[in-house]
Amino acid sequence: MSAEDRLLLARRIYTREGFLQEFLDRLGDGRTASAIYYELEEDHDDLFGEFKFPTLNAFSVWKSKRRRSRR
Repeated sequence: MSAEDRLLLARRIYTREGFLQEFLDRLGDGRTASAIYYELEEDHDDLFGEFKFPTLNAFSVWKSKRRRSRR
């Protein structure tokens, strides 16, 4: 991944909304949602030195709460 690509990804996944959007964009290529989540968390850790969410379950709970609040 080039430095420019890393910068664009960093800008995108810095926020929870951006993280979710990147997650959704990566869905559909035959991998499981869990695999995509962990791959994205690794990318976040490489860029920022920490994970965005403490667990896959925490990410799922946040998505559910977000979905309910938008109704």
